[in-house]
Amino acid sequence: MSLRRASIAEKSKSSVADRIQIMMIAPKTSLKFSGNNDNQPVICKLRHPKSGSCALYMFTHENERILELVKFEELRRSWLIGEAVQKDGSLYIVSSVDAVFLILPYLSKASRFGKFMELECILEDSEYPECRRLASCSIEDLEFVADVKSITGANVYRFNKEKTVSWLQLKCDRLVKALKQNCVDVSSGAMITTYTRSNKTSTDEGDYLRYAARLLGEYLDEDLAKDFYSFIGVALEVEAAPDVVKVEPPMAKKCKFDVLAPTEDYCEMNSTVVIKKAEKLTSAQKRLGQVDKSGIKSISSFFSPKTTKK
Repeated sequence: MSLRRASIAEKSKSSVADRIQIMMIAPKTSLKFSGNNDNQPVICKLRHPKSGSCALYMFTHENERILELVKFEELRRSWLIGEAVQKDGSLYIVSSVDAVFLILPYLSKASRFGKFMELECILEDSEYPECRRLASCSIEDLEFVADVKSITGANVYRFNKEKTVSWLQLKCDRLVKALKQNCVDVSSGAMITTYTRSNKTSTDEGDYLRYAARLLGEYLDEDLAKDFYSFIGVALEVEAAPDVVKVEPPMAKKCKFDVLAPTEDYCEMNSTVVIKKAEKLTSAQKRLGQVDKSGIKSISSFFSPKTTKK
């Protein structure tokens, strides 16, 4: 190998190691590439239709379809890609999603003006400017959720709640049919009956309807989900977006002191102060106390060591 070819190989290895890569499971049709870089599949951030928080989506070739990226991750996990180690060990699962669900929040927000508006004006979001790509996905399906007029060759839209809940009911019926055809046991969660002990299940039509309605509710805001559940006659609780609650620390309990002055002598920790009561003296002790003791030596002085005179 020549020196030039070796340097090119080293550069290519370093570029692969420095490149940020992700692992995903996606249909082959969504990864269609063309010579024009402007029409390549694009992964971008959009607002989730239920929570309004950030979520990842992928637009296919020329914004024909939109797919949702669901991230699965575990701690201490990485990927070995070729001769490089990718520290992000998460796995993305790509699934198709109807673009109308992502347009609905913008249509509902624009309905407060009560006017017909162009789709480009409706899809305005300073935080997520890539939402304008939704105008190229499933425009013909907007007639099922909005009133449409054509003014000077341009279509304008206005949100219609009655059309929307009827469209959601059709979606729910199709989903119930698909769940039955794929033998999904919805009595205890999503489970294929092939992997259950018995194929005899006691799932009724109501269980399929509630399960399908709950799946669709994952892409609807709180108000629209309530209207949809009421329209199809399903009693389900709507899970609101969790609010940020400030938890204040508990107040410190005040100690009650009966005596404010200290009860112990902290200056001498090892000593024990014992207060004795004054004892009564006998008559002999009183007379001894009155004797003149000047010039009388104590008995201990007789046992002291003698000092030698120099």
